[in-house]
Amino acid sequence: MACFKALSLHGSIREGFVSPEDRKEIINIVNQGFEQVILPSLARLHEEIAGVKDELKGEIVSIKGEIKEIKEILDDHSQRLNRIEVRQENHSQRLSSIENTLDDHSQRFDRIERKFDSVVDRQDEQSVEIDKLRDKLA
Repeated sequence: MACFKALSLHGSIREGFVSPEDRKEIINIVNQGFEQVILPSLARLHEEIAGVKDELKGEIVSIKGEIKEIKEILDDHSQRLNRIEVRQENHSQRLSSIENTLDDHSQRFDRIERKFDSVVDRQDEQSVEIDKLRDKLA
């Protein structure tokens, strides 16, 4: 009946132009076409949509599982990274300590070298003085 009302709004089937018997026949034909063509197509579309929904649900479940696995991997990597950062900080502190020790040793060696040079210079001076005393005694 809804199809007939739609047709009558467009002016195709109006009272006075079509006899009541023809009108019933047109309505019957439209209803048969609707039942034979449109309803089966709608049912197929509904089934296809339901199938797609089921497939999507499966994929969503799979994706959620993959996301969970990725989150676990990221958590594990985050923990590893934190441990690496702690170790790196410890190594940086140790390296800094080693550098400080090397600087201290370098300063000590410089001081020892200066003292050694001073001793050598003083020995050279004493050698010259001894040579002068030997020349005077000879």
